[in-house]
Amino acid sequence: MESVQSESGNDNPKYEPPKRKRKRFNFQEKEKIVQEAKTKDMETICRKYKIGESTLRKWKKQEDDIFDCAKTVNLKNAKKATNTEELDWAMYAWLMDFQNRDIPVTGPIARQKALELNKKLRGPNDFKASKGWLEKWKKRMNLSALKITENNSRVKRLKQTAVPSVNLGLEVIDIESPVKKIKTESSNKTEEEENKRTNSFQEKNAFEIENNHNDEDIYTEDVKILDEPSEETLRRAILELDEPILLRNIIRKLNGENIWNLLDWDLKTLAKKFGNVQLPFRTGHIAQTSRPQWEVECPMEWFTMKDFIKKNDFESWYYFDYKYMHEWCKNSPEILQSLNWNRFGFDLDGKDSTIWIGSKGAHTNCHQDSYGCNLVAQIHGKKEWILFPPEAAERLKPVRVPYEESTIYSSINFFSPSEDEIKLLKNIPGARTVILDPGEVLLVPKSWWHYVESLNLSVSVNVWLPLETDSKERLKEALVKLIVNGIGKNIPSASENSKCSVSDCINFVNISLEEIKTQKESSASFKNNNETLYSAKYLTEEYPFCVCSLQNFSTENLETFFLKKRNRFSRSIDNSKTSFVKLEEPDPSNQPLIENIVNAFCNLGTIEKVADFLLNGSSR
Repeated sequence: MESVQSESGNDNPKYEPPKRKRKRFNFQEKEKIVQEAKTKDMETICRKYKIGESTLRKWKKQEDDIFDCAKTVNLKNAKKATNTEELDWAMYAWLMDFQNRDIPVTGPIARQKALELNKKLRGPNDFKASKGWLEKWKKRMNLSALKITENNSRVKRLKQTAVPSVNLGLEVIDIESPVKKIKTESSNKTEEEENKRTNSFQEKNAFEIENNHNDEDIYTEDVKILDEPSEETLRRAILELDEPILLRNIIRKLNGENIWNLLDWDLKTLAKKFGNVQLPFRTGHIAQTSRPQWEVECPMEWFTMKDFIKKNDFESWYYFDYKYMHEWCKNSPEILQSLNWNRFGFDLDGKDSTIWIGSKGAHTNCHQDSYGCNLVAQIHGKKEWILFPPEAAERLKPVRVPYEESTIYSSINFFSPSEDEIKLLKNIPGARTVILDPGEVLLVPKSWWHYVESLNLSVSVNVWLPLETDSKERLKEALVKLIVNGIGKNIPSASENSKCSVSDCINFVNISLEEIKTQKESSASFKNNNETLYSAKYLTEEYPFCVCSLQNFSTENLETFFLKKRNRFSRSIDNSKTSFVKLEEPDPSNQPLIENIVNAFCNLGTIEKVADFLLNGSSR
């Protein structure tokens, strides 16, 4: 320690740091040091931070100015942090999209995409997507184990065939320096001319790929990672699509912002808004059962939402399902106003929607909806969906008993399938699956079969959207209604409203026939040659940030999936003779025969032929 003369002229020993390269402190660091100096002696602080006492005294005199500057910088840094977070998640979404499509990503590709996204997000102009930035981004996103290499065999093959070209709207793949390519092609140009050409080429962001590798041209597609489909695009696509899609970042943005207030509320808040309204929950067994747990056979229990979320029953599931919100939330307008479907192009809100609240294991048996298409938004918890295309109908063993209007059930027990049922299910082609998370929306197109199960306590809402083709489906449903009320008036039915006189049923058939006739006349006088036909492939490629395809099941995966469902229970229950429906049939032994007759006459193919016969007859 040196002895130096103090400012007062006395020889007092004091700490001065050894001579070394001076360290610069920012305002936040100075603020921290000054604050710490208020509780500790000066020598301790100076030794800890390796600064001189004179420097510390100077900072203490400038305390107010330092604190003000630190506050200003913090505000700037907060804004910078927001930009950084948005870029981080945008990059993550882009990377996941490429991984889902089995596209290898190299460092140069990732850094080029970061520059592009930063520009779209209006980030800092001086942002540089360096190798160091990429490594730090991987750590921030917990992707340290992910290998993003500087070289890749597929990319090397791509380099050999990539040549600069005019702007085709394609994405730059920064694998080999464009400057090097251009200079080798035009060495007779001056350096200034070469720089101009290089800059122009880089601004155009284009490579034309001319190769024979079909799996490599995907590198050049313009991945519009942040583009969102317009309301009109979503509306038309939803009404036209014939396969399911998953919609993300529509009602819940990447930064966590919710478009719907309903997504902002936790379960306790939602329960408070429901108040003391008693809600009917149908209950079932968390066990292996011998047949599906039909809705008409499930007993009902009533709870407030507050009491329901407190339940802890491991042997039963509870489901407040298929309930119109305007009926059960009429005294809670805030709930009805907490969502709307405007972003999807439909002027509908809570009053037009249904709500589904279920515990773990609560499920909807596999079925097909006769009318329209279905938009489902997950609000809380997770729900597992299994979907099959319309052409899988006969393999799913459809039945109309128990009867529910506009619902065709599969007789297969998806909740706990038998070995024979698993053998049947594993060979059905076209099966899809998805687990819905909060903020995600699923489109279930017309006639797609689906089984739905809550993986934990979950809340979802949905809206059914009518289609032009519904008129013929209404005719077929009117015919089914006629058969059910004429032959099987005592069969199990989900609702008393489904029961009516034969004359009323015939009237429904007549109304349906007239509707189809009117629709044919109006369709003949209106043609739109510019109509766009949307497909899931087009939407996922055009809007990968918002639209995803569902996972396809292979035969092996489908078998494994259902085996796990079968073997997950520790107890089994024989519910084959369970019935909570009081039958009026004088001879109960006739009931199975009546149900078989109804199912035979209401067979999908039979009803289709009858409907076609009536339509052809009505046109003569």
